[in-house]
Amino acid sequence: MLSPGMMTGHGADAMQHAQPPMTKYELFLQQAQEQMLAFERRESEFRKREREERAAQLHLPISRDELH
Repeated sequence: MLSPGMMTGHGADAMQHAQPPMTKYELFLQQAQEQMLAFERRESEFRKREREERAAQLHLPISRDELH
């Protein structure tokens, strides 16, 4: 039998990289960050569509640089 210090392969990696369970607060922060990133993506897409619609209504050409 191998002692923990002599482990090789995936078992050793799992022991070295194991993280303590997340606290409720850390879980809350992670979920809040994920929701904020999703909101920011939706908002960015919305603004992009709005710019394209306004440009089409005004018959203005839009450069690719202005979209990002």
